[in-house]
Amino acid sequence: MGEYGKLEFYVTAIVLAEQLIYLFGGLSLNATNQVVIAPSVHALNLNSLSWNIPNIEGIPPNRRRNIRSVFDNVGNMYIFGGLTGPYFDLPKSMTIDEMVILNPVKLSWIINAIKSRHLYSATLLTNGIIIYIGGFEVEIADIKQIILYDTNSLTWSERIATTSSLIENRSGHTAVLAIDIFSNINQIALARSLTDQQGYRVVGNNLCIEQIALEGTVAN
Repeated sequence: MGEYGKLEFYVTAIVLAEQLIYLFGGLSLNATNQVVIAPSVHALNLNSLSWNIPNIEGIPPNRRRNIRSVFDNVGNMYIFGGLTGPYFDLPKSMTIDEMVILNPVKLSWIINAIKSRHLYSATLLTNGIIIYIGGFEVEIADIKQIILYDTNSLTWSERIATTSSLIENRSGHTAVLAIDIFSNINQIALARSLTDQQGYRVVGNNLCIEQIALEGTVAN
């Protein structure tokens, strides 16, 4: 990572055209394991295996951690919310209330605001809507309070998911999109948390959360 550090963590990343990996956010450590303030974006060229810091038009967003990104079919990278604070030369921790869109082709930023959240899961549906589930706002978010971002119209909405199961709120989890090839219904599989041994799926346009039977144990 050059002068900024030997290690990056709490980052999010996308692969562009199978040639570039863009890293956004997170923390950087230098050679003596001290946290250093680094640019928000680094790029790895997979052909030359070389790093660089892209020159991106516009005001760069604040560096942050505890984020997940998705990218659409033209390569735009969507980063929602996140956590900033003392590691980033700010006086206290703060959950960020904005959506950052990086266009890695034009190398430009778009930023707009919505309620803050971090340590959520982010899943892009086939219709271009990003589903954000769980995580933290000021306190842990209600798992049924789902935030939606339409990448076509660049608009926000919120939905309350229905469920017949007692589902524990969670953060730092992952989610995977699966599509029923017979009904073309989007399904999002949610990973279990450290304290909840069950997994769940969010099914269809009505956002119904169903329990999934899982085997095995959570690793310590």
